[in-house]
Amino acid sequence: MPGTSERRNLSSRRAFLGGALRLGAGLGALPIVAACARAATPASPPTAPPAAAPPATPVAQAPTARPRTVVFGTNAGGSAMGLVTSVVKRHGLDLRHGVDLDLKPFDPADGEKAVVIGTLEVGIFVPVSWAIVNHEGQDISFLAPIYRNHGAVLVRTDAPYQQMADLRGKKIATLGQISGLYTSMQVLMREMGLDWEKDFQLVSGPAPAVAAALERGDVEAAVPFEPNSSLLLSTGKYRELLNPNEAWRQLTGSAMFLVGLAARQRWIDQNPDTARAVKATILDATRYIREHPDVFEEEREALGIQSAAHLALVKQRMADIYLPEQDPALVRSVEEIVDRSVELGIAPAKPQKDVFVRL
Repeated sequence: MPGTSERRNLSSRRAFLGGALRLGAGLGALPIVAACARAATPASPPTAPPAAAPPATPVAQAPTARPRTVVFGTNAGGSAMGLVTSVVKRHGLDLRHGVDLDLKPFDPADGEKAVVIGTLEVGIFVPVSWAIVNHEGQDISFLAPIYRNHGAVLVRTDAPYQQMADLRGKKIATLGQISGLYTSMQVLMREMGLDWEKDFQLVSGPAPAVAAALERGDVEAAVPFEPNSSLLLSTGKYRELLNPNEAWRQLTGSAMFLVGLAARQRWIDQNPDTARAVKATILDATRYIREHPDVFEEEREALGIQSAAHLALVKQRMADIYLPEQDPALVRSVEEIVDRSVELGIAPAKPQKDVFVRL
């Protein structure tokens, strides 16, 4: 039976995600990515061709059908998801599939709530939140994986710590309880014989505060994500004590799934062709990132790259975080994350449905 800490966590997550429907009216005014319209220059009247000239050969034109607009949740620039949607728009990947992603930037937890209440048609979810909302009767389905865990436990270069156990009783800066990185650390630490919430003094906050706490020396370690981890490492002042994904891979043989493309099942059932098109768009974008290492330089402004050393580390550390379409090993990994979350009292129950919807 979950202890007091686990019941408190479960209660807070239920209140956070389960109250989303009641927040619908209050989320009407949401941040919108402005679309810059290029002013059109009036064309000069066409000049009639000489009478003797042969008729011009018609030029093949693109289909005139307008793409289907899809309200889509992303993260702000300087993030793994921000890179995905930046690639989509730079290369017109959504238009190729007959959709136009209307990008709305959210903090991850707020983005999950917006999917639940229908403010977003498609967005992103982490496994534990997916299990919680489905238990509460909100039928949310994963369409495809997007990326694996890309967090890192960083300490100062001269710190004495050599393993996580050495940090027992020490302050660690982390994202909040609802975040995928936080819940991933809960599961991973239990697999390693530690308790994320009992063995460490956790100081939670948004991503900039996590890095700032380490830089100020307010904490002994921090768990940032890319490209922020690479920025800290590029200074030479910090080193990686633990790579959660690599630790999970050693334990399970699979990548540690972190974020997937998600939507309400009712919306998927009503819009199967659009759902397939959005899924294909995102998988095209993640494939492009995996196959084009120059994408990080191409998108250096969106990623907030600050130096050549930062760029080099981003290329090294982010190139393989983006996942192809799910395979049985990845599905088992997601199920194990959810199973362990249920055992820890983080999630109330494992959803009685496939991890990824069949389209």
